[in-house]
Amino acid sequence: MHYFGFGTENNIESNPGEVDLHGLYVKEATFFTEQSIQEAQRRGHTELRLILGTITPEFLGEGLHLRNGATKIKFVTIEELMSKYVICPFIQFPSFSLNINAFLTRLDGKEWQEGEKEGWKVMHTDNIENPMDVYRLMLSGIVPRPIAFVSSVSETGEENLAPFSWFSMIAHNPPLVSITCLNRDGKPKDTLSNIRLSKSFAVNIISQPFVEQVHITAIDSPPEVSEWDLSGLTKVPSIHIKAPRIKESAFSMECELFQVIDIPHPDTGVATSFMVLGLVKYIHVQNAVLHEDGVVDPTKLKPVAQLGDISYSTFGVPFRIPGREMDGPGGRK
Repeated sequence: MHYFGFGTENNIESNPGEVDLHGLYVKEATFFTEQSIQEAQRRGHTELRLILGTITPEFLGEGLHLRNGATKIKFVTIEELMSKYVICPFIQFPSFSLNINAFLTRLDGKEWQEGEKEGWKVMHTDNIENPMDVYRLMLSGIVPRPIAFVSSVSETGEENLAPFSWFSMIAHNPPLVSITCLNRDGKPKDTLSNIRLSKSFAVNIISQPFVEQVHITAIDSPPEVSEWDLSGLTKVPSIHIKAPRIKESAFSMECELFQVIDIPHPDTGVATSFMVLGLVKYIHVQNAVLHEDGVVDPTKLKPVAQLGDISYSTFGVPFRIPGREMDGPGGRK
């Protein structure tokens, strides 16, 4: 007998927490799905795997159009059940393909909503005496943040390395990235000074195997101390800019300075931060981290993200939620 007590032929050999809907008609599949959700929630489980089979891309617009005798239950039917039981659906695509092996359902939506009963912390940022309180709260809540490991060169040829978690892709045409530097006590960071003078810098993406070497460069060292020497990382000449790239980084970008934007405080007019926009001229990617479609496979890149304080996070289990259009792993959203 199946784990949830459903004796269909498909489910005799099913694993715990699974419901196989192959070959069932809509009413049957809907019934077994709903019964399984109720039973799983009764037992306090947080996941339920609905086995659907192989689908064609047309399901993105019209629901599940299945072949090979798979279930005829429509995607919209599952969505209705998700809404009814306050649970969240996740669709997993192995290796970026369009073959769905299972529909993984999170059953802890009600538990998540229970958190509202504990109330809310509300911070009015205009009334905070210590700006660092805002800093700490925002850093802990805006997570995970990608990290740009920036290499730059001073006017005298001194080479600098520094990690920035205030980093993002701004546009693709033209290709622009941004980093933001704090203006602490009116003294700009070495990276900002170097970029303004040299008009260029390199952004290196951090992977898990060398994150500790990156972290050590975040200390406030004297100008004469080289972060390259502290890190033990390897310099690689760039094609277009003076700043070297990091050999250990599997994804790096050579950037020209596009613009520096002063960010003034609305009350004092004094710039508290500076946003640097970099025009990406060259992108270097190790073939070993590329997917067969030519884009980066994050499970191979193993990127590291910044959390609050000194905490980091590695890449977790990916999942994909299809939209109306999909051109592959790098396709439209």
